[in-house]
Amino acid sequence: MTSQDSRYLSLLAERLALLTQLSRELLNARQQFIALDFDAFDRTLQVQEELCIQIRSTEASLFSLQKSISNAAVTRPSDAQDLLVRSLNVANQAMLRHSRPTAVSMRNLLNSFQPAYEMSLTASAGAFSERG
Repeated sequence: MTSQDSRYLSLLAERLALLTQLSRELLNARQQFIALDFDAFDRTLQVQEELCIQIRSTEASLFSLQKSISNAAVTRPSDAQDLLVRSLNVANQAMLRHSRPTAVSMRNLLNSFQPAYEMSLTASAGAFSERG
């Protein structure tokens, strides 16, 4: 196996690790959004954006290296698989661009109800103390 082949395998392993980490971050984002933890959700979106950039960089390195690999000992993924990974990464980046404004809108909507909840909590606390 040549050094190019080793580098190629290393890049494939790196891409797989990045995709695995991205899938974990997607699950975290879903849980944080359901819990309405928008600060954590914002941080997770930032991590996902960074992972997409790293995946894109790894993909570029893989693509340029694929052209020079001549050893049959390294089995290359099919062009269809590469295209699928690239298209999923592009779709995820687009989703991230649209998720941040949606999260900000949700946060603003929920914050607009905060005074009503505070008045309700204050009234409830007063009702409990009067009974005591």
